Formats: sequence, structure tokens, C-alpha cells
Amino acid sequence: MSDEVPSGPAPAPVPLSGLTEIRIHGVGGTPPESLLGTLTPEHVAGDRVAGFYRTGDTRGRHREAYSWGGLTSRSRTRALWLLLLPSMLANMGGWMARRRLTSGPEEESRAPTTVMFRWAARVAALALTVSTLLMVCLLALDVVAYQCGGDAACAGRVPWDPAILGLADRPGRRLVVGAVGVLLVIAVFAYLSYRSRIAYESVPPPIRVTPQATAEVAGQVRSVGMAEAAPSRRCAAALDGGLRHPDFWNGQLWHRHLSRLHLAVCLAGLAAVLAACVREVAAQAGAEPSRTAAGIVAGLACVVIALVVALLGEDEADRRWSTGLYGAGAAVLLGAAVVAWTLPAAPTDPGMLPGMRGIVNVGWILTFALWVPLAGQQIAAWLTRRPGQWWRPATWWRRWTVERKERPATFPWGAPFVLNAVALMLANAVILSVITLVARSLGQITWGFAPGDVPADDGAGPPGTGVTVYLPPAVGATASALTLGLLAAVLLFAGGIGVGALVVRSPGRLAAFTARLRRDYGLPATPEPAPTPEPRSESAWWFSAFRHPPRKATRWRGADGAADRDGASTPPSDRPTAWVSKVALMRYLARTTTRAWILFVGIVVVGMVWMLVVEYTVWILERPFPTVALTLGVTIAVAVPPLLVALLALTFRDASKRRVLGTLFDVGTFFPRSFHPFAPPAYAERAVPELVRRIWRLHDNEGRVVLTAHSQGSVVAAAALVQRSERRDGEPRVGFLSVGSPLAKLYRWAFPALFSDGLLAGLDGDAGIGPVHWRNLYYVTDYIGGPVSGPGSAVPAAVDEVLHDPPTYWYVFGQPLPPVLTHTGYWVDAHLWTRVDAMCDELVAPLPAPAPAPAAEVDGALLSEDPDTVAR
Repeated sequence: MSDEVPSGPAPAPVPLSGLTEIRIHGVGGTPPESLLGTLTPEHVAGDRVAGFYRTGDTRGRHREAYSWGGLTSRSRTRALWLLLLPSMLANMGGWMARRRLTSGPEEESRAPTTVMFRWAARVAALALTVSTLLMVCLLALDVVAYQCGGDAACAGRVPWDPAILGLADRPGRRLVVGAVGVLLVIAVFAYLSYRSRIAYESVPPPIRVTPQATAEVAGQVRSVGMAEAAPSRRCAAALDGGLRHPDFWNGQLWHRHLSRLHLAVCLAGLAAVLAACVREVAAQAGAEPSRTAAGIVAGLACVVIALVVALLGEDEADRRWSTGLYGAGAAVLLGAAVVAWTLPAAPTDPGMLPGMRGIVNVGWILTFALWVPLAGQQIAAWLTRRPGQWWRPATWWRRWTVERKERPATFPWGAPFVLNAVALMLANAVILSVITLVARSLGQITWGFAPGDVPADDGAGPPGTGVTVYLPPAVGATASALTLGLLAAVLLFAGGIGVGALVVRSPGRLAAFTARLRRDYGLPATPEPAPTPEPRSESAWWFSAFRHPPRKATRWRGADGAADRDGASTPPSDRPTAWVSKVALMRYLARTTTRAWILFVGIVVVGMVWMLVVEYTVWILERPFPTVALTLGVTIAVAVPPLLVALLALTFRDASKRRVLGTLFDVGTFFPRSFHPFAPPAYAERAVPELVRRIWRLHDNEGRVVLTAHSQGSVVAAAALVQRSERRDGEPRVGFLSVGSPLAKLYRWAFPALFSDGLLAGLDGDAGIGPVHWRNLYYVTDYIGGPVSGPGSAVPAAVDEVLHDPPTYWYVFGQPLPPVLTHTGYWVDAHLWTRVDAMCDELVAPLPAPAPAPAAEVDGALLSEDPDTVAR
């Protein structure tokens, strides 16, 4: 077959042969104008949401930028992702599993997680859906439809008038109207799930087409080209090799399957709540047929939920089962609505909806029961990883103090369980706050179930309305406990970080740090007297940041001296400068990033202990929650929804604020939605395939690629490079320069099963896409990026290179001190571009023939390629 392109679309407007440097930004969505240093970059591939831009060539190479920030921040609807934060945490928790093997052939060929873990993690994520549904039903069916809709004084406060619709004395029909409100919330999640799947998961990854298969692929114009992969039915977490598998970013069918299962639980759960309440109302009204029918419908709804829980253990998307259960959930909901609508008229007694108290209790018990498999699996896995006499304190101490330092750092305490617990606490804190706020707006809250209970009035509510809204005491107590618990955990963590910062900047610590910092710059630890420069010369204008600046202007300045009133030079102070103190502070903050596990574990521990105390006091001892704590907690809780609405409005209007919000989601939305379908979409489902396509297209046009990737962009680049190719001949040769990369500091730490040490070690050598030459640059002050090699790691130490931050300690008198660049200053560091130039030169220059090496070793000589081909 000829390689000539047939007639059709116009050829590419830019040359694709030769060497191309592709710059990939990190979190926050740096625009291509800033990446390329030009006001008029040329759009050459992709679209305005995520695309490739090019500027003028330099040093014999093309310069492109891959701007993917629009996937997380460009659209105004991205502001609504804040509502999906708990779902995102639940989905993240499923990817935070640990595994026994971190490198080697077995690690490369096996799935990153076990069957038992995947089922337990999906069931724990389902607990979040069940809990959210339960609280929404409490608000819509009980507070609004039953209590307020049945009270003439409160009826005018609801969106619909029960008297006009003839529902004032028909509690069953009011419950149907309330169920419609819950159904609208479910519909919103279903729509968001569908729309995001079309925009993200529907982008299939590219595959290589062999010459034998070319005839079977329509539309291919070259003998060996690209095609779109067929949709994969398997869950990404169950694929052998994890990120290496070609179908890892091909999750459209699985997401649709998981979405229908969660929607089936939502519909069946709503049907169960509606039917159970109708059953109790019918019993009070003496309507036995309705009571019997409601009981049957509730039982069928529970069967649907049980089947969904069982089906979550499967790793293959089964359209028949998911669609069938989705339809079954809709059918039982319709049955519950019919039973409720035909319920005869009955008076509405003051108090909560009959049956809702038991439903809330059963719902919370079910929520915690869905956590049990994940908790058990995590404990069993922990014991499996620690064989022997693990129960001895000496063994624990050795593993914490010695063995922990001999292996790459990871999240230390049951990360999947912790993240799911934090997600559930955040969701309940917000929803219970909304319930309290709505109840306050409708009337005066009474913490009880009926008038016979002893109320604990919070004194809120419109005075003189005569409207009383009953809420379970546990609602107020739980809202207060979660709000105060979360606030206490955050304040304690921030206080601990603040105390550590004060210690680091103490005089004794700063003196020792100054000596170390001077050695980093190649200076003696103890400053030596500097020669006095010539007056009125350029050298007289330069000062060292290790020295205190002059106190008074004089005719000329010594390089390190200070001046007195008469203009005479005085000996410099030995006290560390403010510049040294700032560098010490930024290095300390960079070391505290991975201590975020203390915050997450602290939230779970404080929240769970506080919840146990509250529930024991309210339910077991039957005592009211302390009035002061209840009032304070409720006051803070009711302020949460307005603040959330204000934040949403601010980010909806301002694109820069959306980029800041997108930074929060850049890590959490990287992974496929394999555990919770209502999480924000994974931008990598589109970004990784697009980058792979670009690399292969440049390669097929006799081009080579150097990726300069910053921060989260390096994670996208690594995910593209490790994917296995369908063809092993003529692979692209790629240079990879990661800058401020969180690959090890955050991703190997938090997601060790996916970003394993073996996967990172394979990046520098024969990676999935082909030979890769990798260098990792970082600052010690970087709170996101860091080294990828270290004790116990299989990554070669030669991959890492530390850059000075600040790049220099010299500054011109009257100008600002050398800035600490930390994580965001790499692009303005001249030392970075010298490394980029060196990488490009090395990729073009011919390499010596590779020496034989064991398969497990990483050998940069695998990058060799015919220089004549590159020269073209």
C-alpha cells in the first residue's frame, strides 16, 4: 500500500517532522500564551477546551503547548463540581489501595487491586449515595410535604399550595409530591452523569493498527496507523497492569453500568422510604389494603437494593443487569407512588411523618453496614502485609521507626476507609445543615418526634407564626457534632503546622539552617569577611541575601557591609536574615505536604468519637444534647449553605476563581470513575488519549518528541507514556522532563497500587509507548513536587536533579530579594531551560550502542535510534 495521503482534508498547516518540544502545564490551567511566551500562539490540534498550540521554532525544534485546563475550569458549570466533592473523595478512596508487590514482573502483569477490595470499595461508595438519599427524603417527604404541607399556617411557605391542589387532607398525595422533589434531585445527578460521560469517557483511546489489521479498519490511510479502541466493558481498576493497560482510559461502558446501578438504588430507596411511610400512615388511618400493598412494595425495593449490592462485585459491565435493575427501581417507585396516591384522606397529626423515625434509624444502620466490608478488608490486608508477631509493641516500633524509612513513603492508615469516611461526614454535614436551615425558614424547630416529647427549642424561627417543625434530636446533634468536629480537626491541624513553623524559624534552628543553606550554594558554613569592592563600580551594587542590607544610604556600598550615621562601614550582623527565614519556612511547608494524612485521620477519629458520644447520649441515655453545643453547632451549620451558594456564585461568574477551584479537583478527578459514578468526570479520560495521539502522529511524520511537563501535567504525561503499545517496532523515542512533579510525593504516596514504584522505574527506559529518557527536576521548597528516587525505590537516582531555590542568593541594591519560587516558579527559572535544551540535544544526537543488561535494569541506551532519520 502506498504511503501517499488520498484526496480529502487539507494537510497539516505546520510541519510535523523533526524535533517537537511539548510543554504541558500543571494545576490551575496555565494558558498557552504563558506557556509559550507569546501573545499569538497558533492552534494546531484539539479544540479550545483542550488543545495543542504552537509558536515559532527555536534551536532547531518546534515548540508546542498542550493546554488541558479547560477540562476542569473553563465551563461555568464546573463551579457545580463543588457539590460533588464527597463523591470525588469516595471515588479517590477506591484508588488509594495498597498492594504487597510494588515492582517486578508479577506487579506489571496483575491488576492493581483485588476482587474483594473492589467490591468493598464500591459498596462503601454506595453508602454515600444511600446516606444522601435518606437525608433528602427526610427533608422533602417529612419536613416539607408532610409537616408543612399539612399545616395551614405553613402551607403558604411551600412552592405548591396544598389547599388549591386538594392535598391538605390527603397525606399520601402530599408524599407523592414530595417524592417528585426527590426524583428531581435524582434526575439532576443522572443528567450530570450522562452529560459528563458524553464529554469525557466517550473519547476512546487510540490503538496501533498492524499491517495485517489495516484492511479491517475503515478509514485508515497508512499501512500502519491509528484507530479508535472498541469500548471496554471491564472496570479500569481490574485491568492487568493498571495504567499500562491500553483500555485503562476507556471507561464509557463501565461508567454507564455503575451509574445505572446507583440510580437503581436511588429509585428503589425512594420507593422503600415512600412505601414504609405510607404503610404507617395507612395503619393509623385503618386502610389495611394500602398497608399491605405498601409493605409488598417496600419489600420489593429492598430486593432491588440487595441485588445491586451483589452485582457491585462484578468487574464486567453487564448492560442487561444494570438496565433491568434500573427499570425495576423505576417500577417499584411507580408502585409506591400509586399506593400513596390512592391512600384515603386522613388528618395530619402534629409531629414527624409516621415511620420516618424508624426509616432514619434503619438507613443509618444500613450506611454503617455498607462500610463493614471495606473496614474488614483493610484490616485483613494490613495483617497480611505484616506477617509474624505483629501484636508485639516492639515489632510495631521497629516497623514505624526503621522499616518505614527503608521503603517509599505511603499513606499510613487505611486510606480507602479514611477517604470514604471523610466523604460521608462532609456530605452529611452539608445536607443536615440544609435541613436545619430549611426547617428554620418554615417555622420554629422542636427537637423531638411529636408534641409529647420534651422539646429542646433553639429559639430560632419566625416569631409569632405558630408553626412548629419537628426534627429528630439526632439530626441537630449530628449536624452540630459534624460541624464542630470538622472545624476542630482543621483548626488543630492548622495549629500544629503553625507551631512547627514557629519552631523552624526560632533563632537556634535558623542558625543551623543558615549553615546548611550556605553549603547548598557552595559557600563555607561560616561567613568569611568579603573584600570591599571599588566605589562607584558595578560590584558595589550587588549584595548577598545572607547579609543584612545597609541601614542608611551612603555614597557606595560594600558587598556585605552595613552603614552607620557617619557613612562608616560597620561589621555585619550574624543574625539570620529574613530571606533565610523565608527559605526555611518554605522548606518546612514542603515537608509537611504528606502530613495531610494527619488531617484526614484526625477528621475521622474526632468525628467518629464525637458521633459515638452524641449518639450514646441522645439514643441510649435519652438525654438532650448540651444546649450550648447544640446552639453553637446549629448556628455554624446553618451558615454553611449560604456560604456554599456564595462560593458557587463567585466561581460561576469569574473564570480565574474557577481555575482556583479547578486546582482542588485536578488531583481528585484524574482517575476514572470506577467506584462512584457521581464524582466529577476524569479529565484524563480525554487528556491522556489526546496526548498519546499527538505523540504517535508526530512519530509517524518522522518526528521526535520532548515532553516538558509541570506538576499535574507530568502525571498526565506519565500516564500517556506508560501505556503499552500494540506494536513494538518503530516506537517513538521520547524525552520526558518532569518539573515539580507529584508523581512520587503525592501519587506514589497516596495511590501506591496504581503509581507503583515499578511503574515509575519503568518510565526511564523501555516504557509502554517506547524508549523514554526521563529526568525529574524539583526544588527542595516545592510543596507539591519532589524526588522520585530514594531509599527502597527501584527508580534510578540519576533520574532526579535538584535545582537551587532561590536560584541565586545575589541581588541588586534597591531591588527585591531573590524570590522563593517553590512550586509555581519553574517556568521563569533559566536553569530549567538549559536542561530542556540539553534534553533536546541528547535526544537528537546519536547514542552509543546499548550494552547488554538484565531485563529488570533501566538502561538509557535503549533510546538509541538512527541519527539519519532524526536529521530529517
